[in-house]
Amino acid sequence: EKGQELSKKLFYVTQHDGIGNACGTIATLHAMTNSLDQFEPEGIVKKFMDEWKDKSPGDIGYGLLKAKDIQEVSEDAAESKEAQTATPDRMDNVAAHFIAFVHVDGVLYEMDGRKAFPINHGKSSSKTFLEDAAAVIKKNFFEVSKNGNFNMMALVKP
Repeated sequence: EKGQELSKKLFYVTQHDGIGNACGTIATLHAMTNSLDQFEPEGIVKKFMDEWKDKSPGDIGYGLLKAKDIQEVSEDAAESKEAQTATPDRMDNVAAHFIAFVHVDGVLYEMDGRKAFPINHGKSSSKTFLEDAAAVIKKNFFEVSKNGNFNMMALVKP
């Protein structure tokens, strides 16, 4: 966090031990709650965001530990027969991790709940967001690890 500017609009969740394999849920929360120019959160996401929006990332993470409704939806989705891949148990040790990239206030941010704070990757725009994120991903992920174990997903407005 030191040396970088972070938008006050960011909603950031710290992933605490004890919640298990929740990084996918946290990445989804980061994407949904930081894309307010594209989406208006509803239901349990809106309820969670409204309850925790003025708290610290650590407190929000502890709030997620208590948010049984979000955990139940996450579990149901992971265990669904419609899920395209096999899913591990929440407490299994896995070699995969999910993060989100978001565009907030003209800046590209990397949102990784296992890090202490979001990472400011510099200026971006709604027009250049995908290209900007791809450049960061290429430099910080593909050039660092050539294992090819990487997937991307985008939230888009129809």
